[in-house]
Amino acid sequence: MDDNEKKYFGLIFEHLEKTYGFHFNDEEMGRKYLIFEDRLKANRISSFQDFHNLLTAKSRKAKEELQILVNKITNNNTSFFRYRPSFELLEKIVLPELFTSRFVQNNDVVKIWSVGCATGEEAYSIAMSCLELLPDSNPVKIEIIATDISTDNLNKAQQGYFSKSKVSSLSEPLRKKYFSELIGEDGILTYVANKALKKLISFRYLNLADSNVLFPNSLDIIFCRNVFTYLKKSLVMDILERFHHSLISGGYLFTSATDHPIPGSELFKLISNGNSTCFKKESIKEIDKLSTSISIENKIPDRSVLNKKRLDKKNYKIARVRDFISKLNSAHDHKNTIDPIQSLNPGTTFLGFKLNDKLFCVDVKEVREIVHAGYITSVPSSPAFVKGIMNYRGNVLTLVDISRFLNLSERSLYEYDHLHIMILNMQDCLMGIIISSYFTTFTAKERDLNITIEHTDNYIKGIFNINNESYKLLKIDDLVSSEVLDVT
Repeated sequence: MDDNEKKYFGLIFEHLEKTYGFHFNDEEMGRKYLIFEDRLKANRISSFQDFHNLLTAKSRKAKEELQILVNKITNNNTSFFRYRPSFELLEKIVLPELFTSRFVQNNDVVKIWSVGCATGEEAYSIAMSCLELLPDSNPVKIEIIATDISTDNLNKAQQGYFSKSKVSSLSEPLRKKYFSELIGEDGILTYVANKALKKLISFRYLNLADSNVLFPNSLDIIFCRNVFTYLKKSLVMDILERFHHSLISGGYLFTSATDHPIPGSELFKLISNGNSTCFKKESIKEIDKLSTSISIENKIPDRSVLNKKRLDKKNYKIARVRDFISKLNSAHDHKNTIDPIQSLNPGTTFLGFKLNDKLFCVDVKEVREIVHAGYITSVPSSPAFVKGIMNYRGNVLTLVDISRFLNLSERSLYEYDHLHIMILNMQDCLMGIIISSYFTTFTAKERDLNITIEHTDNYIKGIFNINNESYKLLKIDDLVSSEVLDVT
């Protein structure tokens, strides 16, 4: 390579670092050279400068090529129950504690996040550990969220097909209990994860470097093993702070040996069984003890310092997002049946979001959940505002672009920088509204809300003027009227 090619070869990695947080040293970059060369040939491009221009363009082609590149350069080297001591710690200490406490508290859900799940072996291993330990008499439910940045990995993980060599590390009882044998037309034996495992796991795409993406919340356990080693250090710090907010008080974080030491460990307590370690999020009471029992000379921040750290600009934003998700979850089974006009009282909480760069808001009771867009399938001969369907918790979710109802220009899915779906709280059908990834919450009693009522638009209730920004309040009931519902 000449100097110009070396320059743009490096700039491509800089773009990958900026977009995905990847950090590669010179040796690792050299090993990726052949992958890059193959992509040049596939795109009929002769130089790294042209390839760099393709990747940095704001186009559908650029996004598709970036994803192909990510799929090829990410590491999917994994196995069932990889590093067994971590799973022994999970099975002997963490899960028994969680299952017992949930049963006593009459709280029936344990939520676990497998970060960087690759082709799914870790998530399926966690599911097997849970099912093996959970007594039949314990009604606790398991929810496992498994995320990765590689769409190729996620496709394989969702299918749950594994070769004989992959399942060879499993004991025969586990293999027989949770996998069925399938012989393909080529005569090759394949093992398929059964429904008992699959129903516990939700596989999703998630880019850890995207600060606009919402992390799962109210988690009991986060597995993030062999992930940080591929990311730049500044991003790791940000992710750990967001993990801390995603975990419940007393929640657990599992990392790998290459990820130690964990920054910000004043908020986590080290848990060990002699062979392996994990981290436990300190409860407020434990932080109180820490701040009062350590002398000033040790330079360990007291509680006021810790609180200040939590409430810095970035952490405060994350805390608000988590708070809004919590409110959404609590509102799920308590949909307000009162006319929205009469429900605008000082205690009402609203969700603000962007649609085509315009600000809108809805009462949180109108919304079931916000999810990242999964794999979207188009529906032939459907109205223009129906963008497709996707799987949502085993059900078909119809995706609607409401731009046309609000006199906004309609956009293709690929024009959204960050695609999210706002799932409406409805009884007769399952429908999601496509929105951009800008979220905020505000409660009437917390702010001076200047509400201007408009009668010019059938779908706008009024306008909130907050901090010099105007949010149009949507009439959800009108948006999901019969003309829209009929499309399903």
